Amino acid sequence: MQCVLTITAITQSSITAAPSLCLPFVSQAFNVVYYTIPPVTVSGIAIQGTPPYQYLIQGLTAQTTYYIRIAAVNSVPFQQISASGNPPNNCKWTFPAAVTPTNVLPDPILSAQLYVQSATSLELRIQPSTRDGQGLGGSAITFYSIDVDTVSTFSTPGRQYPIDVPIANFLLLYPGGPLVYYINNLVTGTPYFVQVRAKTSVGYSLSKLASNSLAPSGPPGAPASIRTSTSVTQLSAPITQANIGWNPPTLTGGLAVQYYHVEWWTTAPRAEVQVVQLQWTTTPTALTFTLAFGGSLTGSIPMNCAPENVRNALMNIGSTNTPAVPLIGNIEVTRTAINTNQGYQWSITFVSALPNQPMLQLAIVSSTGGAGIQSSVFEAVAGVAGGNTNFPGTPEVQVLTISHPTASQAVTGVFRLSFLGNVPALAVDTTNIVPSTSVATLYDGNNAVLNTGAWCATVDLVCAAIYSYVRIGEKAVGYGFYDSTSATMLTYTITNLMSGTSYYTSVTTRNLLTLGVRGAAYPVSIIPPKQVPSPPTAVSVNVKYGISTQLLVSYSTPVSNGGDTIRKYLIEYDATPAFSSAGSQTVWCPTANVNAVWRITSSKVNAAQPLPISAGWFQLKLSRANAIWTTDPIPYNAVAMGSSELGAQPAFSLIYCTTCSACTDTCDLARQQISGSMQKKLQGLLSITNGVTVTRTPTAVTDGGYVWSVTFIDPGDDFALEAIASSTGLNCAGSACANSDYQVAAVKVAAGTNYAPCTGTQTIPTVGALTKGQLYYIRVTAFNSVGFGLPQIAANPQKPMVVPGIPTGVSLVVYSVSSLQLVFSPPLDNGGDTITSYTVTWSLNADFSASSSMVVTNLSGGSPFYAVISGLTKGLFYFVQVQATNSQGTGLPALSSPLSLNPSAVPSAPTNVVLGVTSPSMLTVGWAPPADNGGDTITGYIVEWDIIASYNSLMLAPDHSSASISDPAQHSYTISLLTSQTAYYVHVYAVNSLGPGSPQDAAPLPGVPDLMPPGKPISLSAAAVTTPNAGIYVQWQAPYVPYHGIPCFGTLANPSLCPLILGVSSVFGGSGLRTYFVEWDTSPVFTGTNRVSAAGNNILLTSASNGIVSGTTYYIRVQTVNNNGYMSLFCQRSNQAPYLCPDNLALPDGSFVTGAYVTATAP
Repeated sequence: MQCVLTITAITQSSITAAPSLCLPFVSQAFNVVYYTIPPVTVSGIAIQGTPPYQYLIQGLTAQTTYYIRIAAVNSVPFQQISASGNPPNNCKWTFPAAVTPTNVLPDPILSAQLYVQSATSLELRIQPSTRDGQGLGGSAITFYSIDVDTVSTFSTPGRQYPIDVPIANFLLLYPGGPLVYYINNLVTGTPYFVQVRAKTSVGYSLSKLASNSLAPSGPPGAPASIRTSTSVTQLSAPITQANIGWNPPTLTGGLAVQYYHVEWWTTAPRAEVQVVQLQWTTTPTALTFTLAFGGSLTGSIPMNCAPENVRNALMNIGSTNTPAVPLIGNIEVTRTAINTNQGYQWSITFVSALPNQPMLQLAIVSSTGGAGIQSSVFEAVAGVAGGNTNFPGTPEVQVLTISHPTASQAVTGVFRLSFLGNVPALAVDTTNIVPSTSVATLYDGNNAVLNTGAWCATVDLVCAAIYSYVRIGEKAVGYGFYDSTSATMLTYTITNLMSGTSYYTSVTTRNLLTLGVRGAAYPVSIIPPKQVPSPPTAVSVNVKYGISTQLLVSYSTPVSNGGDTIRKYLIEYDATPAFSSAGSQTVWCPTANVNAVWRITSSKVNAAQPLPISAGWFQLKLSRANAIWTTDPIPYNAVAMGSSELGAQPAFSLIYCTTCSACTDTCDLARQQISGSMQKKLQGLLSITNGVTVTRTPTAVTDGGYVWSVTFIDPGDDFALEAIASSTGLNCAGSACANSDYQVAAVKVAAGTNYAPCTGTQTIPTVGALTKGQLYYIRVTAFNSVGFGLPQIAANPQKPMVVPGIPTGVSLVVYSVSSLQLVFSPPLDNGGDTITSYTVTWSLNADFSASSSMVVTNLSGGSPFYAVISGLTKGLFYFVQVQATNSQGTGLPALSSPLSLNPSAVPSAPTNVVLGVTSPSMLTVGWAPPADNGGDTITGYIVEWDIIASYNSLMLAPDHSSASISDPAQHSYTISLLTSQTAYYVHVYAVNSLGPGSPQDAAPLPGVPDLMPPGKPISLSAAAVTTPNAGIYVQWQAPYVPYHGIPCFGTLANPSLCPLILGVSSVFGGSGLRTYFVEWDTSPVFTGTNRVSAAGNNILLTSASNGIVSGTTYYIRVQTVNNNGYMSLFCQRSNQAPYLCPDNLALPDGSFVTGAYVTATAP
């Protein structure tokens, strides 16, 4: 027929061909003897790898013989190669093989795998083969034979397997996926082998061994005999640990135990804190937002809303016109700025609703201007309801819904759940859920409320029930856990617990599969006990410098506070270590501060007014820190605490608020007068930092008044409350009464006390006095709520003491030419302590600037004490003082007596000692000061004379004697009453405060008293006169200095009168004055013979008597003549103050002085 037909269907009894234009086929002119099925090209992965290759031919007719041939194909196309058409082309076929299809045994299943289902069952998953031996794509398989044994040979006698399981008993996991069967009633922990055979009407396939052997297993049982204990006493630290021990579980779940999971927790609640955050890079001109909670929305809230008004908005959420307990419960709100001007954070604390709360939903309603605006809400502190003794917190409940947008659409397939760490919700794998448009949603409690305030999403058909099922998990306060390092570890010490807190504990076994059930400990709870504190540390006692009646006690906190707050310390002091009669002082700690309490009372003051207070408001004034603050209006019946405020729609709300023009609830004055608690009104004052607590009488008294008791949490007592009379609006019902009928009064009930830090250094006693110099033993004891601990004694006693008083009997003497000696005795008051040294200070200045000092420590010999100050400069006066020193320091100085002194020695001998014969009974000795005064002022001189040069004759005065001259200005002395014509030896001593020095012999020696010429006149002057007669008037004075030129007493500059002999001055040489001779000449050398005698002290030279020539200048001189005719030297020069008629007069310093010639010009 040679027709090529397209086959559209093949069954066991027929073949259906598509219509064809082939004429033999159309005309049915020939019988069909055989037909050829068009070849199938097998390529790609089917012919990869190592041959032989396979190809499945399906849809054949049973018991019909089919011929099959195979040709390889490469890149060369099929083409005719013979003109005769034999062979038809270049394709090289194999020799045809004849095959007759018939029903055969099914193929083995493709795979088998075991999974643990429970402690006594395994899950078997098999992947069937579509080759069922009958060409039905697997539908011919009616059973699977399952063989189970504990050995791989499947030869255990008496076992109940193998069994044939109808295919209907298998669960299809998902379309195209494996079949699942549960093998039950197995022995926990025993490994099993499983093989499977497919069964058809022809028979069983070959068996397929599961790829893994597996033992049924499950969670282990709880450990046995779990017990806890804790120490009773422990001085080194608070008891913050508990010991827990257990025995291995009876049941291990068929798997080896890996470790134990120890848990501990408290039942304490914790308030949740959520933070609402608005931030921006450029500040908007305006912005409002809303918050949603519990399915309801707040009104509009401005971007800078005060925290009290955010609280007001939230606590009024979901309310009606009737005040009621707020849906959100009582909350507290604080606000902080972000980077000063880049937004705000409102921290919202759920005070009364303690469980972990769904997140507030924030939505920005409108904004104007600004840039980078972002909003968010996050949980800062997770809330914990507490109270669960069997579970460490609250188990989380999540709800999984699987649905389809079309309610009538069936959903099939499987899903998988997984989690990684502490994630908000489980992850859902929906790969094998059919149809793919199905929706799987997990609700974990946080997403059950949308930011619109509506519950869930409107497309969730089960939405209405979601919120009642979900529960946010909570980790208990104080939760901790420990996983043991091995299965043999059966004890553990739990650390870092809080003393006095009740803890619940459990131990869970972990095998290779999972954790088992928690095993509760006995006792059910354990409390690490509080105990008395350990002794304080670093206890020492020291002197309070400068105070003789107190001591300073220093100490630090104990190593252990016993697990409780230290409230005070007791300091004891006694003169004996037995503390049998100890004094004491209590030092309270800031933890024991006493809060100030005030009472506010409203009352009726007009006795004639019958109606009680039942409306209105009042205000309070608080004075603190030099400032005055006034509250907002307080309702007449204000509740005590903010936790008692009731929420409602704005006009009816009793929640505290302040003026907010941009809020939905503007909180005008009328609203303020009816809402808010006493606590919130007072805490609205900026001077209150830590807040107040308030109580109030439950009901009003008969006059409608209430009493509020206000406790200030801020430390101290600087609070002054008073009502403002002019700002009181108390009234009766209907406001028909006068404000003056009622009043509000404030009075202090208890003063606040703010204690200073109670450790460190304390002064004892604060009242009374200790005895100076008495040793005191000190011990300190700490106190907490349990009681006093053991005391700690200071290592050494101490006594009150101060620096010593001033030394006594302080005397200063010269010790040598370069040193002074200070002599002193101890002070009358040693300051209560042994004097250990004295400090001697000296200086050239009375204020002791630029001073030097030395310390005298050798005090063993007793007083008086001596200190030699060496290395001083001779002759300089040094001021000296001495100070006593004890352990407290150096006391005030005592000045020496005398106040200053100079290091010195006796002076050297006087210089220029000369001797002159003055008269027959007198010698005059003169001298100059010594070259070295010994470093001290010369106080006088001693003149000694004798008739022999050794000055040790046995002669009596006046031949051997001495004279002391106390006036150091005197440099000459006249020795009287001597024997004429007797040789005398004279020497002179210089004297200072140390005494006389070495003598200096006078020169020449010896001196022999005898008649001598007189001394020359002094004070010579001449002047021209015209009356009574013209001439030169000359005058002079009697001699003052003897002939030898040595003043009888005094000095050349200040001579004194010479002694008298029988009424006649010895200046005249031992006899009386005879006359004076006056000479004049035109030359100072007096070459002429002009001379005249004068009996008195003046003379007038005239031309008539003396030949004076008018207009001629004359030199004048005068000499003295005594009765013996001895003449003095001429005086021809005027006095040169202070020297008398000096004429080349040699002075002590070696210089010379000469007066002017006395001249006059005749008139």
